[in-house]
Parts: sequence; structure tokens; C-alpha cells
Amino acid sequence: MVQNKLQSYVPVCDLVADSRPDGALVSFGSCLDDCVKTWADFVHDVSKVRYFLESTDNQSWILHCEDSYYFTVALLAMLQSGRKALVTANRQEAFIKEIMKPEYGFLTDMPFSDDSAMMIQKVLASDKYSGEIKFSKFDKSKAEMVMFTSGTTGEPKAVYKRFLQFENELFELVKVFGNDWINRKVYSTVNHHHIYGLLFTALLPIATGLPFRRHRIDFPTELNSLTDESIVMASSPAFLKRLSAETDKPIGFKCPPIIYSSGGPLPVDVARSSSVLTDFWPMEIYGSTETGGIAYRQSKNGPVWTPFEVCKMSVAENGCLNIKSSYILESEGFTTGDLVELYDDGRFLLQGRADSIVKIEEKRISLPEVENRLKQTGLVQDVRVVPMDGKRQYLAAAIVLNEAGREKFASAAKLAINNYFHDFLLQFIENTVSPKKWRYLEELPQNTEGKIRVRDIQALFNLPENPNFKILKFRREPGVLTAKLLFPTTSGYYDGHFPEFKLLPAVAQVDMVLRLARNFLDVPKALSKIHRTKFAGPILPDVPVILNVKYDADAAKVSFNYTLVPTAEDETPKVLSNGSFTMNPEESLG
Repeated sequence: MVQNKLQSYVPVCDLVADSRPDGALVSFGSCLDDCVKTWADFVHDVSKVRYFLESTDNQSWILHCEDSYYFTVALLAMLQSGRKALVTANRQEAFIKEIMKPEYGFLTDMPFSDDSAMMIQKVLASDKYSGEIKFSKFDKSKAEMVMFTSGTTGEPKAVYKRFLQFENELFELVKVFGNDWINRKVYSTVNHHHIYGLLFTALLPIATGLPFRRHRIDFPTELNSLTDESIVMASSPAFLKRLSAETDKPIGFKCPPIIYSSGGPLPVDVARSSSVLTDFWPMEIYGSTETGGIAYRQSKNGPVWTPFEVCKMSVAENGCLNIKSSYILESEGFTTGDLVELYDDGRFLLQGRADSIVKIEEKRISLPEVENRLKQTGLVQDVRVVPMDGKRQYLAAAIVLNEAGREKFASAAKLAINNYFHDFLLQFIENTVSPKKWRYLEELPQNTEGKIRVRDIQALFNLPENPNFKILKFRREPGVLTAKLLFPTTSGYYDGHFPEFKLLPAVAQVDMVLRLARNFLDVPKALSKIHRTKFAGPILPDVPVILNVKYDADAAKVSFNYTLVPTAEDETPKVLSNGSFTMNPEESLG
């Protein structure tokens, strides 16, 4: 059922029931024969969801579906029925409650804590929402969407769109890249709730007739099972960094994949390594939720970006890039936060973010300059330098060592590592603006868009360093924290528990939950009540564990569990302990 050629491009707003053959493949599961959906299935499912939507009074619907097929079905049903789609990658309870209004509906494919959500599977399984097929064109200039995004600061932001903006961009993408996609299937390592993933893994496949996989590729090793396939893969710097770090020989694709990368800068060394492993140098897309795709490049040809034909570039008064295009509705265009050097032919070179220039002790310093100097040591895979406020302002650096760095510092004390990087920087910058605090992680924290947020790095440094534990990596979203921790043999937490067989005591486990929850999730300081806590397995010295923490602000309740780190990708983590407690928002620790 795989198409032999790229079907004719049909704008999403112009799709009708007979736009494709009934048997044309639309989507598939992890294996081509798994969870297959044809065009006839797609038309039928969109129709059923339309019947459901039109049976309600809700004109705006929050939409989150992990399954790309369910997501695309729901989105098309909303657009065709005149509903506003509020697309969010974040379905944490605290965030949904924050954006929910009484007149909104909520459609998802994942269980939710209360009855505010409707499961799309329930809609599709019901005989109630059937009848003559409803699948029709819609007015792209009237169809509305809202996309929730967060930039480097991490503050949630609602970006309002008309669907014509997406249609204009789809046309441009097909014009530039469409010929490369013939005879291919679409795979993704990114979230389709953000604009890049939405365009490349949902809208483009539907508009061009290319089949797409229903679920993301989560692990680089999954690529080994796709060597016989001809694929287009929407990816990100985060995934390609993992691919480069975890893969030591070419994957062996019979047909080199087409790989796109967006969501942040792709280091040239990572692009080069990806090329060696896949036989394709990634094509980078530069853009944002507000602007859509602005430009593209393959860094093997240099650092300069080529704008899409419809994007007209200029330099704003603050030195940042301004874009006007057919998918930006504002007549004045949109001014980014990126400093730029603009060439006469319209191409441009990015020169860092305007907010990346800070003052420390009245001295101006470029954060990317410090980061690039640290990478020049040849020991750093990734780094973020952030400004911090204390008794005085200073810089702090979060570093991920590469293999050479890990080997060099394998037995070194942390102070010695700090001093090495500090002394190296003094060759290029003054001591006043050199980082004063350092952390070494397995990877930098990223949100669902693959972006590294300044405030997450700052939160790490707001937590006082403690020799009793190490944070190896972490990720946080509203009300949720996941952290990989290690308690060294030298940790004072093990004193007295027990000399012959050291175990992390319950009080230390609870203290760690409170410590991290207060720092990363803004949990009240005062503890009101500890509920039943279960300890099922020991937390041993020098054995990494995963701590998952959730905070329900309405109930002032913290729940947690510690698990072992899975040794295989499909392994269910073993729970070592779990429990919950209630905080007292009215009191502080004084």
C-alpha cells in the first residue's frame, strides 16, 4: 500500500473525500503492517469526530494527542467544523487547568485526571457519531488555531494563527523540498504539537499524500530497523546529538534518509557526525512559532542561511532580524531576538541573540562567546552560560563533557575541573566575567520543543551544591520534575545505614523530594502531612536512580517515585519507593 510516487499536492483546506484513492496509505505503526490507516479510514474518522464536535456547544478545543494519526484526525475535524484548535504539547494537569476556560472542550488520546477531557478513541468507537460522511473543504482565512510555545525564557505563550498562514508555508516547503520526498515515508523524532513538527509530520504528509508513522522515534537505535526504508525524518539537534554520542559506526541505510533539524542551533561537528552515520548532512530549518520557517542551510556549505523565497529580510533598529512573509499577517512583519548580518542577496548570518549580551560588573560580555571558548578546549559536547543574581551578578556554566573530557577528568576532583576551564578562559576574557559556578551534567535540560531554557539552567544553580548527591540530568514542565540522581558512597546520607550494606534512609529520600520540589516546582516550604510512603527496594551508593515528582497546586499535594534507570529501551522501570505528602501554602519555614 506504499505509494510509488509523490501524489499531487492538495492544500489541506481543499481536501475532500475523493482527494486520494480509498486504499492509499495514510499512516502506520512501528512496523509498516502495524496500526495501518488508509485514506478511507482517515475520511471516516475525521467525519466521526466532526459529528462529535458539532454535537457540542464548545467552539474552542484544547488538542493534545500523542498519536500523530489521532492528532491529525482531530485537527482536521476541528478545522472543517469551524472550531478553534488550541494545540498544546504540555498536557500536565497544572498547565491544562491554567489555560482551560468553561467554554473550552479538551480532546486527547491519553487518560486525564478528571472528566474535562474527551478521549478520541471513545469517540471513534461509538456508534453515536455516525452518519453520512462529513469531510469537506474549509475557509483557510477564517479557520483559527492557537499554538502554545515557550522560548528560551520558558514562559508559556499563546500564538494565534489563521490556517492560511500554514497553507502559505506548506506551499513554500513543497516548492523547495517536495522533489526530495518522492517514494518516501515520513518519520519524526519531534513533537507534532509545535509548529515544526506540525508542518513536517502532520500537515505536509496529508497535503502531499506521503504516509507517516504514528509515533515518534524516541531512541537512535530505532534507526537500525529502518535501513531498508526510504525516509524523510523531521529531527532536532537534541536527537542528533544523542545519535552522534551513542552510535559508533554507519547505520547502513540502503537509501540515504532526508533529515531535517530545527528547534535550535545544530553544531557543525554533530551535523558532520550525523552525515557519517546516515550518509546525509542534515538540512537545518530556522524559524519560530511566530514566523514559521524563515530560512534553511546545510552547514557543510558554511554558516550562511538562505531565506525561503517569500521571506523578505531587513535589519531592525536594534540590529535584530525582521521578517515579512506571506505567512506573517502583520504588515510590519516580525522582529526576532536574533542579531544578524544581512547580505545584499538576502542571505544572512546569525550573530547570537540580543539578550545574550549581558553586563557583569559593568563589563559587557557575550554569553555565546564564553560558550564557544569553552568548546575550544575540545572537551565539551554542550554548554550553556547564564547570568545569575546574588549579592552581585555573575555567570554560571552548565557543561556536558564529551568523550575526551570524560576520559581526561575521570578521576579528577570537581574543583580541579572548574580550575581547568577557568584558567583556559582567562586566555581570552577577564576574570571578572569568567563563570563563578560550574555544573557538569549528562545532558542539558530541554523542554518538549527541544529548547534549552535559561530559567531551567538558572534553577539548577539556585540549588546549593551538595556533596551528598549529584544531579546528572533533569527536565521540568509545569508541575512536573524528572531528575536523574546519584548518591555517592561518600554521601553523609548513608552514615549509620548501614556500614556493611549501605542504604539510603527514608528520611533522606523524602528530604531530597522536598529539596528539589521547592527549588524547581515552587512548592511551598512548609510540610503539612506525610501520607503513606512505600519503600520497595534499596537506593544504593553510586547507582543512578530516576526521581519523578508531581505537584498539584490546587490540592497542595506532592507525589513522587524513585525508580531504577532502565537498562533497555522497552524495560519498565523498577519502582524503589513512592509516596505523597501535603504542603501548607499558608505557612513558611521562617
